Amino acid sequence: MNKLFVSATVLLCFHFLFITLSAQDANHVCGESNYQCKAYETCCTFSDGNYGCCPYAYANCCKNVNACCQSGFNCQKNSTGCVRADTNDNPKDFDNGN
Repeated sequence: MNKLFVSATVLLCFHFLFITLSAQDANHVCGESNYQCKAYETCCTFSDGNYGCCPYAYANCCKNVNACCQSGFNCQKNSTGCVRADTNDNPKDFDNGN
């Protein structure tokens, strides 16, 4: 019985490892294109109509500029900066990393 328990435990560990590694490499398709982003990224349509991947999950894609904002932030108009969703003060600019 001890050998059976060890064999079952080893098999279960390999199964868990396989599922974990498979999930980490999961991609999702952007729109109706063949472009893919990682599971932890957000698909965005850029100003030229092409797709790209934003490095944030549940990000807000900025229209007319090739940028995106983290969840909880909105895009500034005609800029690559972001502002908190609850206020228009406190901009977050991509250029200086604030």
